[in-house]
Amino acid sequence: MKSRTGTEPRIAFGSVGSYLSPIIELLVRRGWDALDFQPRAATILSSDLKKAADSFGMGESSLPNAYLFTGPAGCGQEEAFLLLAASNRCIQPRLQHGVSHPCWMCSECRMVLHGSHPDVLVFEPEGNTYLVEFVRDRVVAEAKFSALRGGHRFVLLREAERLSRAASNALLRTVEEPNARLTFVFGAAPDRQAVLDTLASRCREVPFYPIPAARIEKLLVDAGVDQQTAMAAAGASEGSLQWAEQAVQTGSYGEFTAYVASLLFPLFYDLSTNPLEVSGMLRERIEALRGEVGSAIDDEMAAEMKLETELGLASPASSHGTARASKHRRLRRIEQTLCLQIVTVLEYVTLVCALLKAGLEDQARFRLETLGQDATRQLERLKSAPLAASAGSNSTDCLVKIARLARVSLASNPRLEVWLDRLVTEVWATISPV
Repeated sequence: MKSRTGTEPRIAFGSVGSYLSPIIELLVRRGWDALDFQPRAATILSSDLKKAADSFGMGESSLPNAYLFTGPAGCGQEEAFLLLAASNRCIQPRLQHGVSHPCWMCSECRMVLHGSHPDVLVFEPEGNTYLVEFVRDRVVAEAKFSALRGGHRFVLLREAERLSRAASNALLRTVEEPNARLTFVFGAAPDRQAVLDTLASRCREVPFYPIPAARIEKLLVDAGVDQQTAMAAAGASEGSLQWAEQAVQTGSYGEFTAYVASLLFPLFYDLSTNPLEVSGMLRERIEALRGEVGSAIDDEMAAEMKLETELGLASPASSHGTARASKHRRLRRIEQTLCLQIVTVLEYVTLVCALLKAGLEDQARFRLETLGQDATRQLERLKSAPLAASAGSNSTDCLVKIARLARVSLASNPRLEVWLDRLVTEVWATISPV
């Protein structure tokens, strides 16, 4: 639904179209109880909601003017925003221990859940940063309006660390003296220092932390994901629900893992392996998976836009632009998830070689089976690998460092070809004898 500034701020929780991620489905069933993987954040936000409800009878709103959600992206920030907005706007909230849980059945909850609520808005940068013109003409302008459906308004700015200094300064007065019933949420900033201090000081900070793999696995299983897929996705999640869910959504996760392993293993024992050929084959497989997911997203978008057009909820042009941006974000996240899985396989192979060198063949066999490999055949090959036979700890330490740096570099959105070529070539150079 369009905002009154003519923009198309819209929540795309989980995915574009009508698809809802397993975690969002879990939220529908459990409310604030589902956010127990971020207990501090849940306590802060639910307490603020209780204070707001208690003061409502006096005609006041005690919700803060602005929140700053800090911590790694994908650790529950958007789920918390959804719960905050729905709990506040719900017509028939369910009270438990004094905390309002959204009913998810009323019109307010349903609109929040599906991203069509005119008073629950989401903005994100159109490029690498928020431009001051965008913030002034769209975000600040939108903040001047009262709620179309009455009550409180919520505005989420995704990737708040991308606010330029000028854009942050343009927001200062609005955040400090906002519409009486308006709350800004600046989401997924890595830490407080990533946001201009004068802006951060005007926000109530809500910290989010990386989630243990075991907890992510349980969340996915509770949300209906099979145990094996949940375990594999959690292992490559880096403590992020976003990464884990994207891994589940690719559909070919286990097959991809086995394929990556079959390409990376020869680097360790076959000195004639061409690293650039390996990189090229990995890139082709990732691009093929992106194509498959992209086709599914196109089908979702077509059905969603047709329904919105029939109901008069949005113009075809504006819907198409929003859906296209959401598709690009989702495909990029899937690509990054697959890249993370390549790094995870690299770490597994390094560990298998280290276990073989230490004489722990049973443990090495178990790791190989986890990767979907013929353990007996690969064990025989890897026993002759320099890293397992005679190489010192320096090579292992170098590989661990390469894997760590590869994970970090993904945050800067590198070109897939450049990232893969560098990773595979560095691994090959480290393993190969001088």
